[in-house]
Amino acid sequence: MGKSERVISMEYVRSLWKCFGKSETYLKIMRLHDPTLNVMVFWPTAWSIELSRTTRHWPDGYLLLVFFMESFILHGAGLILNDMFDRSIDVKVKRTQSRPLVTGELTYKQAACLLVFTLSIGIALLFQFKRQCLWLLVACALCSSVYPISKKFIYFPEIVLGVSCSFSVLIGWIASIGELDWRALPLYISGVLYWTVSYTIYNCQDKHTDIKIGVKSATLKFGKKTRTWLWGFNCMFLTTLAISGYMCQQTWPYYLFLLISGAVIAHKLSSVDLDDPASCYEHYSFSVVGLTVLLGIMAGNLIKYL
Repeated sequence: MGKSERVISMEYVRSLWKCFGKSETYLKIMRLHDPTLNVMVFWPTAWSIELSRTTRHWPDGYLLLVFFMESFILHGAGLILNDMFDRSIDVKVKRTQSRPLVTGELTYKQAACLLVFTLSIGIALLFQFKRQCLWLLVACALCSSVYPISKKFIYFPEIVLGVSCSFSVLIGWIASIGELDWRALPLYISGVLYWTVSYTIYNCQDKHTDIKIGVKSATLKFGKKTRTWLWGFNCMFLTTLAISGYMCQQTWPYYLFLLISGAVIAHKLSSVDLDDPASCYEHYSFSVVGLTVLLGIMAGNLIKYL
């Protein structure tokens, strides 16, 4: 090996070592050290996979595993994109000042490379399904890019986020039965509401700072009526899930688990202090709700065997 080749080889090794050294930072920008939001993306997709088929069947372990990985990958990509857009805002908010792009742990170039890498993996996983899944992924990416911008112009960025994240419902539906139909619509709407309720609570953490820096949110629009609106969104969420169950010929365990989910949400909305950032962070996660609904769908499917 010549001298120039040895130099190139050493540079390559240094580059790999540098990337490896950044691995903890990569996990941080994708929030994999705190996977609450990533797991939340998975639940509506899992509902879609298990609810779409009206015939009796056991849980589809393969599809659930694929989309569990997909939820971490694609939502991580969305978080990278959000941080790239929001650096000028994050530097002004105490809660977000430790994010890698704000602290300088990552450069924009490194974040962009990580974004391309994660999207590539996400696309590769979807290649085994129909092409419509890839088109829906493109639509999801476009909506995700609109979300950081929407916070500066409209008071309901939470709904934009819900519309974006809920594309996973449609992708999971196609992956499960090979096509979309009208039964997917109420489930998609329930996904939008699922995110709207959760993220409105989440955004209450920063409402006082948002007023100062000019960021808009539903919390600022609703003001003291925020809790009342959250109750309303919750009722619509449960209603659309009930309609989905009816359209997909679900059995009684599904509706029983919906009642349990409603009780969990009611406890959250009654307990959360919307003026206390710590309380908002503690109660915003709807993962228990997501899991409960999924268990209801699975139980409803299995009861069809009796």
